[in-house]
Amino acid sequence: MTMANLIDLHVHYYTDTYVEAVKSAGSISTYRRQDGRLVAKWRSGVALTVVDPHPGPQERLEMMDELGIATQVLSVPSPNAYCVDPERGELLARQTNEEFAEICRRHPGRFEALAMLPLQEVDRALGVVEWSMSELGMKGAMILSNIDGLPLDDP
Repeated sequence: MTMANLIDLHVHYYTDTYVEAVKSAGSISTYRRQDGRLVAKWRSGVALTVVDPHPGPQERLEMMDELGIATQVLSVPSPNAYCVDPERGELLARQTNEEFAEICRRHPGRFEALAMLPLQEVDRALGVVEWSMSELGMKGAMILSNIDGLPLDDP
């Protein structure tokens, strides 16, 4: 298939750092399904399922080439950094964003990334988004519909 200028914006990518943080978060319970997927239950439902092994950059590039996708924009969906305390959430966001930036540096034009933010504390989130965009070259940030169960318009 010829390479089109297709950009896949809805790409969940789970770094090893992120998966380990989810597995060790006190607010989350995890288990493995028979097919090997890691399932994380958070709040009142399933927050994420991760295939094992999770496809890394090389496997993704092969799939992208096969499907004619030029670029994938990597992001971390629920539970994001919201499932841990704000300090740990900031550390997790910075580590994950660094790992995303490294993938983007190794494969310019093929991968971009949206920053993960510790939105439990606005000042921490602002610091991480500024650093992620100015220092790491991220194009934006992933913001979920709620922060640890609170809607975005909650005072």
